[in-house]
Amino acid sequence: MRSKPPCARASRCLSNGSRARPPRSSPLCPPLSPPTPPPPRRRAAKMSESDAPVVVPEKKGLAAMWETLNQWLPWIVIGAALAWSSWVVGTRQFRKITDDRIVIRLSHWQLEQGVRDGINEAAAEYQKLHPNVRIAQEAIPDSAYGQWLTTQMLGDNAPDIVQVGQVSENVRIMMLLRYLLPLTPYVNRPNPYNKGTELEGVPLQETMLDGMQMSYDPEVQEYMSISLARMSVRVIYNKTLLKQLTGLDTPPSNFRDFIKVCEEIQKHKMPNGLQYAAICNSAYHNNAWNGNIAMTLTYPMFREMDFNRDGRFGKEEWAIAYLTGKIGLKDRPNAAAFTVLQELRPFFQPGWVGLQRDEAIFSFAQQKGVFMSCGLWEAGGITQLAKGQFEVGVMDFPVLARNDPQFGDLAEGVRFEKADGTIPFSITRSSKHPEIALDFLFFLASQKQNERFNERLHWLPLTVGAKALPELKPYEPSLVGVFSAFDPVLGAETTVRWKQLFDLFNIGQITFDELSETYAKEYKSIGTSDFEEFRRNVRRPGVRKEQMSSILRARALLDADPQKAATAWLRFRQVQMDSLGSNNNYITYEKALTDKGFYSSQQIYKYTPEALQRVGARVTGTAAPATTPAAPSTTSVPTPQPTSQP
Repeated sequence: MRSKPPCARASRCLSNGSRARPPRSSPLCPPLSPPTPPPPRRRAAKMSESDAPVVVPEKKGLAAMWETLNQWLPWIVIGAALAWSSWVVGTRQFRKITDDRIVIRLSHWQLEQGVRDGINEAAAEYQKLHPNVRIAQEAIPDSAYGQWLTTQMLGDNAPDIVQVGQVSENVRIMMLLRYLLPLTPYVNRPNPYNKGTELEGVPLQETMLDGMQMSYDPEVQEYMSISLARMSVRVIYNKTLLKQLTGLDTPPSNFRDFIKVCEEIQKHKMPNGLQYAAICNSAYHNNAWNGNIAMTLTYPMFREMDFNRDGRFGKEEWAIAYLTGKIGLKDRPNAAAFTVLQELRPFFQPGWVGLQRDEAIFSFAQQKGVFMSCGLWEAGGITQLAKGQFEVGVMDFPVLARNDPQFGDLAEGVRFEKADGTIPFSITRSSKHPEIALDFLFFLASQKQNERFNERLHWLPLTVGAKALPELKPYEPSLVGVFSAFDPVLGAETTVRWKQLFDLFNIGQITFDELSETYAKEYKSIGTSDFEEFRRNVRRPGVRKEQMSSILRARALLDADPQKAATAWLRFRQVQMDSLGSNNNYITYEKALTDKGFYSSQQIYKYTPEALQRVGARVTGTAAPATTPAAPSTTSVPTPQPTSQP
């Protein structure tokens, strides 16, 4: 017979134990036996000594004090920090109340070693002449400077003197128009701090080696800043390590010989067993190697795209020439430049594409490599890092010789460097004492002080007659040479895409052929989009320039001061020429795009042998050879500036 399962009530009875009432008996649930009573409690046994609680003796004296101090130490530190911060803020506010000196604030992003000390020393010299003035500088990291400066200007709390930069072009122009004081009325005034020198009584503009070209902004038609120094980029090298690894005292200036030296360096290993890197490079330093060695080979290309015939080339002309098929990435000068880049790449330190500026500098300071590109603004700090460890040498970038079997015909000369002023400072409109801020800039731009200022910072002075330190002679800019004619980016879209492809090329994931083919396909859309935006930007300033022309013409006609009237007429003519030039370029660009075959069959112009002889004579300072006058040619134009020695 099949057994029946116990009922649910039995389960409940079992679970309830003795507290449940005994159920009635049934066929399916027999009566349960009474629950077993719990055992009686027994008296606890006497606790043994091992089971007894441990009694901790009470701490007295130093031990008790130390324990209390540990408990209260965090609170003591927090309280001390609050008290110190309150004291600092209070004393600063007290100084503001009690100090009746005029404070001129100056901001910049030059955090290189020695810059802040140099500015402080110059400020101390100025304060000796003007005890009622105090110069306070604010050095902000370049990564945050643009955002910081924008916030300060929008909050009407900007310093009196600012270094404008680290912002987009649109923001920069907005700052110039709204927040910065035009300095045009002062550039023709003599610098009072040049008294007793050969520059006494000379207008400020003529005391600068660059004629204050970089201080003038064509977008606002005003002089907006005063620059204080000149800069250049060179190659520094570890003299001690070079001698140890190659036996050479100085590296070669020829590119092919330089490559052989790099190969010899990388045959050796460091004490830790890793291979030496011939060149300490980073994403920051790479542009110097590209532009100063490889891209100089693209100079002949500018003759194919000088649509406005001004002897120069702009990125918009490169875009038109590329869109119309006038030039291509695979043209021989461009291909040669990328071949040179590929020859340099094996000698860069591993992972250089992802490294930043400081990481390359640290590698050089730790003697992991021999060469590194170096701007003059950071040379002093690197020399200090190497002091006591190894000797630092300076050389120019190696160049391809004219007799180079592969690219000699493209090597038309060394690179050209502008001697323009850098480290520009402007005065904000919100400054309560703009006249004192301007006076301090005049002080820094005077011959004696500009020489001392740049001597402290190990930079090249900008003022005429100011002498540079002898050890800075290798950094003097090269004023005769060729320039790069390669600029494949025009706007935001082309910039982003080119950077992506160029990075892939640098790490060896794509070849030059793949780069050029991919970019050619995509440029038809993104290049056209960027060029349309460029054309709109060309047209936008038209109305403002017309308004400015009317204002300048009125000033020139109504001003009773002949000097001011002459200055107004000069600026009026400049604005008119800029407007006509922009319109003419716009029409030329439209013609090039709508009639693509117009420039494809012939060069825009050619250099005749006579023109090249005149160029060489002018550059070398010798008399040009007598030539038989030739018939006028529509293909000959004035010499482009800058040019190279033929």
